[in-house]
Amino acid sequence: MARLAILPMQDVLQAGSGHRMNIPGSNTGNWQWRFTWEQVVPGLSARLRILTQRYGRLDRERGNG
Repeated sequence: MARLAILPMQDVLQAGSGHRMNIPGSNTGNWQWRFTWEQVVPGLSARLRILTQRYGRLDRERGNG
């Protein structure tokens, strides 16, 4: 099991296709998307923990599962 997972913030925030990090076939405008803390909804960490547990990604050896 991997010790680290990297999640695109757009996916975590359920931001939709208007918030792309990269535009395929484009040489400009890539890597400019940023989030604001106002986009982070209450309860997001609990939701991520539930999903992490549901899909067997918590580290049981470290007491995180």
